[in-house]
Amino acid sequence: CTPNNTAACAGKCNQNVVNKCGQTIGCPATCSSGQVCDVSTCCTPDAVATTCAGACNGASRVNNCGQTVVCEGCSGVCDTTTNTCCTSGGYCANDHECGTGLDNCHQTVSCGSCLDVCDTGGGTCQATGYCLCRCGIAQTQGGLSPQQLPCPPR
Repeated sequence: CTPNNTAACAGKCNQNVVNKCGQTIGCPATCSSGQVCDVSTCCTPDAVATTCAGACNGASRVNNCGQTVVCEGCSGVCDTTTNTCCTSGGYCANDHECGTGLDNCHQTVSCGSCLDVCDTGGGTCQATGYCLCRCGIAQTQGGLSPQQLPCPPR
């Protein structure tokens, strides 16, 4: 009998098998190039991008061969609160005119200043993220102290 050890171990690793001559042989713990040993079967691991789809910031995922993969970058923004990739938006897009706040990716974003929103005179950014625009100075009735008049946003 001519043993078929290579064929008997094809796709197998780190296990004992019986060849065509009835002999028990040990398959090596390593696999062919590009494959890894997943317990006792040779496996071709998915690309890191496939395993980590949507994950970032050091999040761990297990690939199709049982290996732990550390996920890093994103094609968008990495939400460091959830370690997932997302598309930034929300704070300024939700009609905030000025100041800073957190967007849907938990990133601090700036919406600019009231100089960008108000006509002449600028304005004051309120805690709510909206501008109180000023148009100029007017005299109050009875000659009392002057005050700045609010004006509508552009």
